[in-house]
Amino acid sequence: MTMHALRTRAVVRVAAVATAVFIGGTAFGISSGQAGTAPAESPASPAAAAASASSAVLPVLGRATITGSRDVAGARATALVHGVRRVPGGTVLYFSVGLPSGSTNTGWTGLSRISQARRYGVSSGSTLGTQFLVDMARKQVYSVLVDSERRALASPNTAWARTKSGQFYVLYQVLPELPADLTTIDVLVGNADVIHDVPISDGLMEPAVEQTNPLPLGQGWPKVDLAAVAASLDPAQSVHDLTVVTSDLEKTVVQREKKDSVSVDLAADVLFAVDSDTLTAAAKTKIQAAADQINERSAGGDIRVVGHTDDSGSSSYNDDLSKRRAQSVANVLKPLVTVAGATYKIEGRGEREPVADNDTSSGRQENRRVSVIFTPQEGK
Repeated sequence: MTMHALRTRAVVRVAAVATAVFIGGTAFGISSGQAGTAPAESPASPAAAAASASSAVLPVLGRATITGSRDVAGARATALVHGVRRVPGGTVLYFSVGLPSGSTNTGWTGLSRISQARRYGVSSGSTLGTQFLVDMARKQVYSVLVDSERRALASPNTAWARTKSGQFYVLYQVLPELPADLTTIDVLVGNADVIHDVPISDGLMEPAVEQTNPLPLGQGWPKVDLAAVAASLDPAQSVHDLTVVTSDLEKTVVQREKKDSVSVDLAADVLFAVDSDTLTAAAKTKIQAAADQINERSAGGDIRVVGHTDDSGSSSYNDDLSKRRAQSVANVLKPLVTVAGATYKIEGRGEREPVADNDTSSGRQENRRVSVIFTPQEGK
């Protein structure tokens, strides 16, 4: 999915696949849809006001819609990305957000599904530092930098115009330095769809103005303290591995792809009867799906087959059952794999590595699985 809106140009490219992106343990959905041109904003919208007033001078590199709640009738805002700029020690994201004219839910500030403070230990003093840059090729996500007091290097909360609609207000956030060879990056603004392929430029945007109150779009760009950027606290903590998860509709085969590994998780409830390590008649089809991924993408070397259970029963029982189940899967998997030089490691992890909450039946079902893990070839 790609969204570019440069002044009057807006193009959307969308991949129709059930996909989620995980940062830490939190999922961000990527919408499905059809290729086409983004609809024009209505005259009463802040996007139209900004475009008509300053489309000739203000860069708009992408746009997305943010929702204030899961209620489809809830408040919606438009987010515009104006710049992703390299500076010494970091990367500055300039963006703006506006509520439609006449909106009655102007007290909403829902720029993110997760709390940056809760997820990454940021005592920010700013709920506006919750945007992300996403490098899908390297499978890395960049979050806000913090200073020595763990305050987010981002616009203060006072910069969000809580009671005004029909106008865009400019915000910024500082994130870690990006790899030198990157020319574009994906941007995630709050709970909006990912804005893909935003170009990366050098230097701060000008003119720069101090930001303590809401800054309307077109009146300058927030001033960034470069000394604070250079002195940011442990920038490596703001770089996170990204996991892309895809599955069939029944979640019987779930693929979790990280930067340097692919895990094909096979639902144990399809592979085995309760408390059994004997494969069912339906099991081979699922194991074949794992073998197909290995044959197509594996770089060779170790293939780990790891059994997992929920937390029912004793730890010792679950460890033993999970290892026996892993061995049963490996016995069928080996003759299906055609990769030369593949070696196998069989493990039983019991209940120790859940992927879902064991307090619910659906969560326990997700945790009962056998994972087939391999290293993919570069670029596959």
